[in-house]
Amino acid sequence: MHRSFWIALILIVFLVATAGELLSALALDLTRPNDTPALVQSTRVIKLEGAHNFRDIGGYETKDGRAVKWGQIYRSDKLSNLTDNDYTALSERHIQQVIDFRSDGERLTAQTDWRGEDVPKIQELSIGGNTAEWSNRLAEQLGSGDFTGADIRATFLDMYRTIPLDNTEQYRDMFDLLVETTNLPVVIHCTSGKDRTGIGVALILSALGVPRHTIIADFLLTNEVIDLERAATIVAAQFSRNRDEPLDPEDLKPLLGVELSYIEAYFTTIEEQYGSVDHYLRDGLDVTAEEQAILKAQLLQ
Repeated sequence: MHRSFWIALILIVFLVATAGELLSALALDLTRPNDTPALVQSTRVIKLEGAHNFRDIGGYETKDGRAVKWGQIYRSDKLSNLTDNDYTALSERHIQQVIDFRSDGERLTAQTDWRGEDVPKIQELSIGGNTAEWSNRLAEQLGSGDFTGADIRATFLDMYRTIPLDNTEQYRDMFDLLVETTNLPVVIHCTSGKDRTGIGVALILSALGVPRHTIIADFLLTNEVIDLERAATIVAAQFSRNRDEPLDPEDLKPLLGVELSYIEAYFTTIEEQYGSVDHYLRDGLDVTAEEQAILKAQLLQ
């Protein structure tokens, strides 16, 4: 790994203004090496050079025996580092829309500049940034370097409890875009492609009738794609250079990966406030029965 990468990473750790910008830096070059296991080389995970958590959510079975169509909805981390080879590969997927959940600060430091003849529309549905308390707290924790895994986990649990209640407008807009056939195929993404994107994808799969255990499995797949053990070891070594005591890689896992408790906190919050995810879709996001029927007709086979 290039020395310049680590110099840039260390500088960002101390100068970062938002948690999203730091996570953007940490997401660089932490993917699995070439000996990637079969799980990550499957049809679901699309290997790109400049995006490291790009996945197709097709193939999942619904409660009524149908399945989500392949090649219609993709989830990803940031797209600012896509290479010419990546754009060539993606051109075959005919992507029409990109839904970007990053904050303005994240976009400023990692701009998406889609290249090629068939440029998709990019919709900015900002979640986080300095207006979100959980985002500011995370930035403070990471900027100081004085944190434990429990500290980070508590912040992320707060994030998963807060986002469904404070960002109904953004997720409502997401569904508005999805019901338009001309917007498909679509890529939904944020910086790491695991939290704001993970919640969005969980909502989509719920609306399509995919069972909860499958939604959770898709959510947790991020840990396999990025090789959480390796990523935590690399980043812990860099943080440790500026600490009196070495940072345990276990303390980085709640930051770099996802945990079952995160998605459970999201489901619990929705059920406490709305009674069920179906009621949240209807009453919180104003997704009508007609719109759900349109989604199912477009996205299920």
